[in-house]
Amino acid sequence: MPVPDLIRPVPDLLRPVPDLLRRVPDLLRPVPDLLRRVPDLLRPVPDLLRRVPDLLRPVPDLIRPVPDLFMPVPDVLRPVPDLLRSVPDLLRPVPDLLRRVPDLLRPVPDLLRPVPDLLMPVPDLLRPVPDLLMPVPDLLRPVPDLLRPVPDLLRPVTDLVKIQLTPFPLIFMPGTKITH
Repeated sequence: MPVPDLIRPVPDLLRPVPDLLRRVPDLLRPVPDLLRRVPDLLRPVPDLLRRVPDLLRPVPDLIRPVPDLFMPVPDVLRPVPDLLRSVPDLLRPVPDLLRRVPDLLRPVPDLLRPVPDLLMPVPDLLRPVPDLLMPVPDLLRPVPDLLRPVPDLLRPVTDLVKIQLTPFPLIFMPGTKITH
């Protein structure tokens, strides 16, 4: 299929984009409320994570009888309970950070509001592209004929290079002496 025929439907395909982009602010409107609820959802996580070390404490004793192949595993798991105890402290600032996200996202709908109008002229800008590309196949049609003599023109050069390189592998043969 010629390139112009491929591009011709693009403006029609892009026509609904501005309308879709106008809807983005409405779609984003509930996001701040949803994000405000995230800290409440995360509130029990530190307490749950505090309990994980106690649940994992017997794991090394359960693993110890595993065949010798797995003997290093208890040593590897020994620090895990202490590491997990530190996770609640690492997560403590997360609810406060998440509370700030709605404020960060509040201007996004206003920032996106002009985008549909900015994109409105794009289909009209793309409409002439197929006509601009129409002559390209005709311009490229003579290229194979222009390139066809190149191998014959280069053959003397490649033959000369082959002749010059022929002795090169001989210097690597056993018993070859190199003299200066």
